[in-house]
Amino acid sequence: MDGPLFVPGAAVPAELLRQHPVCLECAQAPQIGPVSEKLWVLWKYERTSRTWREISRTRAHAWEWAIVLRPLAQRELEPPRQDEDPRDRAGAALASILAVIDSSLAQLPAAIRMNVLSELYSALAGRLARG
Repeated sequence: MDGPLFVPGAAVPAELLRQHPVCLECAQAPQIGPVSEKLWVLWKYERTSRTWREISRTRAHAWEWAIVLRPLAQRELEPPRQDEDPRDRAGAALASILAVIDSSLAQLPAAIRMNVLSELYSALAGRLARG
């Protein structure tokens, strides 16, 4: 990520806007104590409405703002994908899996159903932890 720095309140000239314009704003609060906290705001330019839309914000004393805002900025700087959105397939797969689970659970007594759901929860948590 790179780009020019602007003074507070400056307008960003249209010729400097890249293909996927994002802006990182830093606002310093009045200093209280030895270290002051800064507000970091990530913005995206919407070409159709010609406005800046806030993506996210965080407060930080030092570099830790980057942990929160960097992945969001990277996502916004990527070109839009033309292929299928993986969230669409994930939603369909989830609905199918839940239908099988619900159908299987409906055939069990309540006490066993709760035991199965508890074990299923543990198994899914383990899979999530493994990645």
